[in-house]
Amino acid sequence: MTYKTSGIVGTFNLANAQEIHDGITWYNNAYDIAYSISSETGLPAIVVCGVLAAISPNNKWPKNCANAEAMCAVFAAGGDPMSVKISCYNAMKQKATDILTMQKYAEDMGDCDVTYDQIMAILNGRKIQCFFACIYGHDTNKDIVCIDGHARNIVYKERISLHDSKLTIGVKEYRNLTGCYIAATKRINKENSTSYLPYQIQAITWCTWRRLHGIK
Repeated sequence: MTYKTSGIVGTFNLANAQEIHDGITWYNNAYDIAYSISSETGLPAIVVCGVLAAISPNNKWPKNCANAEAMCAVFAAGGDPMSVKISCYNAMKQKATDILTMQKYAEDMGDCDVTYDQIMAILNGRKIQCFFACIYGHDTNKDIVCIDGHARNIVYKERISLHDSKLTIGVKEYRNLTGCYIAATKRINKENSTSYLPYQIQAITWCTWRRLHGIK
């Protein structure tokens, strides 16, 4: 299969030094945030990563982090995380709550923590599953790429609103877009004698695209 790479490579070539740095470190920093919430609440980092991913759709990252911290804090204190007001859909908040509840069930059953596979099953959506995998296992899941509307627009070199029905990405298209980022990463590395990973190229171009189009 021939994958579209020119949009990704072209956007990467417009990245400034700060955007390259921010992209390379984005998921490491996201995990550090999860670890900090984990330390504050006593919940395992894997659970916090799952909560962050669950409530990420249409939720700006600073709010995403604040919402996750609030839900985890309420749950750790014995409260109902569904009572927390967050900037996300109720269905996504329910997934986050299910992850937290699964952790308590695992503890009650004498297990240590909820497992990676259990969290992936609860998330049950390709984008948020990949977002979780990139945050929690970015060092091992080297070919997993988080594809959101911006990442899709970069590939097709078009600016379509995130609320446009055209941006509904099915399983086949998601797989194809992932292939585009993997192929583009190989091309970028060959042309620049670098060793970027696909999730880093996705993050670098995501940061660059937002700056180019004035997206806050």
